[in-house]
Amino acid sequence: MQVYNSATMVARHYAVENCARVQSWADVKALLRSYLDAFTDPTRANLLLELQAADELTATQLARRLGLSVNNVYHHIRVLHRLGVLAEPRIVPGPTYVEKYHRVLPAITEALHPGWYDEASEELSTEERQVRWAAFCAMVGQMMLRAAERYAAMSPEDWDRTVLGPKNGMISVRLMATEQYRADLARMREMVSRPGPDGQDVGRQVMIVAGLPELMRIGPGGGLADLDVEVPVTRGRGQSAGRRPAGRQARD
Repeated sequence: MQVYNSATMVARHYAVENCARVQSWADVKALLRSYLDAFTDPTRANLLLELQAADELTATQLARRLGLSVNNVYHHIRVLHRLGVLAEPRIVPGPTYVEKYHRVLPAITEALHPGWYDEASEELSTEERQVRWAAFCAMVGQMMLRAAERYAAMSPEDWDRTVLGPKNGMISVRLMATEQYRADLARMREMVSRPGPDGQDVGRQVMIVAGLPELMRIGPGGGLADLDVEVPVTRGRGQSAGRRPAGRQARD
């Protein structure tokens, strides 16, 4: 049985109340499944995140922010509309053109509580989950490259005022034992499940938390290397100097 916290229940309520397309939580869950399907393509995933960060954007604005051609953006927008995750665009007539502002369906935005991914993927097969996991990794890779380009382009003064001074940024990469990994993961899940204070603006920050089990053991072909097997370490003329884990180089 799945237990829902207050943040989840509030998200469910607002998702149903704020979109005429849905009549029940089952409808919202179907939308979340479509939203999850959109994330199988890293470019579409980052496009959705850009829309959620800005509320609404034109195809030209999205192309500029993502470094894509406008035609490429229009292609992904058409796919997202077929998936049903975008609202009808807001049309603004210009002197010689019509500008369309795109946004994510409000019901989806309201429903993205901490447990949305688990709920949306409940009925997926193992293979389907694997595809989405790999796609999420690719999306994060694209986002980190874009972050590197944007932070590098900033002046040192702006970077200090934005990131370093207020301590708004954090990057940490470390290897840890399985027990510590699970404990940190549990603490993080508990922390993000807490409802935030009223009026807190959390929609403009980007937080990437990645737990990558056994990443260092996975070979290029996808096989797992057994690094726990002990093999003899030899020195000189074949004289044994103890044992070492497989995969590590002996140093003289």
